[in-house]
Amino acid sequence: MICAFSFTPSSPGKSDSGKNDAAGWGAMLLAHHPPEEYYRCLSLHLGGRRLWLCARCCGLYPTLVVLLTAQFIFQPAQGWWDWPWLYLPVVPFLVDWYGYRVSARRGSNFYRVLSGMFLALALSRALYLHIKAPFNEKFAWWCVALVAFVLMVEIVRLAATSRGAK
Repeated sequence: MICAFSFTPSSPGKSDSGKNDAAGWGAMLLAHHPPEEYYRCLSLHLGGRRLWLCARCCGLYPTLVVLLTAQFIFQPAQGWWDWPWLYLPVVPFLVDWYGYRVSARRGSNFYRVLSGMFLALALSRALYLHIKAPFNEKFAWWCVALVAFVLMVEIVRLAATSRGAK
């Protein structure tokens, strides 16, 4: 078989044909996880080699392109609905990422792909609003909220690590 796609995580190292996984900076660019975290990736088998793709990005980028394109075609008006549109779809990603950063929970690639798709829903709106009116209030507060959440998670993780919890 020349090309096969695997949705389930598998171990890094040798592919089914015995050849090595695709390596180098290109592989890291697509997976952006070290080999010990390839369980967070989907694998694509190409000509006897395994290429690792970040599971969340596999849901995020295709969905982002479709939704951003749709917004430029249909040009939805701005309104009160932007606030839930910007914040609610991000919740599945934040829950998964928090669990990964703070605990030893591995999660599932299905959930990562799905949360990437939801993240794209919010990100597409944020980018659309920013392109239409750079650094508008909604976009700025969205960015502040995400940065605040990341900082909070990292503080919790560092506190847990210093207590030996992880």
